[in-house]
Amino acid sequence: MGWKYLPSDLVPRTRRLTTLGTLFRLHFWQATGTSIPQACDNETAVGDGVMLSCVPRESLFLTTKINNMNHKHVAEAMEESLLKLHTDYVDLVLMHWPVSIDPAREKQTVVYNDWTFIDTWREMENLVESGRARSIGVSNFGIQNFETLLASARIVPTVCRVESHVNCPSTELLEFCQSKGIHLTVYASLGSSNSRLADNGTLQAIARARNATIQQILLVWALKRGTSVIPKSVTTSLIKGNLDLDGIDLTCYEMHLLNSLLDRLEVCDGGRVIA
Repeated sequence: MGWKYLPSDLVPRTRRLTTLGTLFRLHFWQATGTSIPQACDNETAVGDGVMLSCVPRESLFLTTKINNMNHKHVAEAMEESLLKLHTDYVDLVLMHWPVSIDPAREKQTVVYNDWTFIDTWREMENLVESGRARSIGVSNFGIQNFETLLASARIVPTVCRVESHVNCPSTELLEFCQSKGIHLTVYASLGSSNSRLADNGTLQAIARARNATIQQILLVWALKRGTSVIPKSVTTSLIKGNLDLDGIDLTCYEMHLLNSLLDRLEVCDGGRVIA
């Protein structure tokens, strides 16, 4: 379950902790923390939620990421994440993007000329060997990125996390990852708060026929493709609705209808990065 970052002035700390505690007690015990200033710096909230829940650590699956500006400082970034998450290891750490940004350069948009994501991956492999991470993966990779990485990687990424939904199916990437034994986890599986997915007539008709919400149909579509989903929310009722998928299924014809939608939409501007 992705934990949606919102500034503390919009979502008070007590509400964030209460929602996280509820989430963990709902037996949906995978949580993602990320330390990315001004984007989704939520590791502290996730760590506090873990402590509040009283769920045993071995029952949790904690994921975090190496952000673009920490590619040269993987070990240090990992130690900071572990401190915020109140744990001595994570189950999965992801490279957020295959881009190594020099934080000292103007507007933090200049990449290092002496460091690539290959170097970053080598440092991440060390996290597995040191026990700081049980597994490692990537995010926002395209097929060309993978071909470059796999040519020298000692450890094949366990997971690739990318945007995917009915208007951004990432079918070729899904097939590539399946051929390499890499699991695809998808974010933005519901579109976004202001996306037009909810206005799609085909989705609306299938949801009515299944007595389900459009969000539930989108999640079932993703799961039936063999991907896992991490819908984000800070609202307990929506989190419960996203989990309540028992008895909801899609026929082959319904899957075909959704797979055939022509509209294209990327919530995360930039799409897959090609290095």
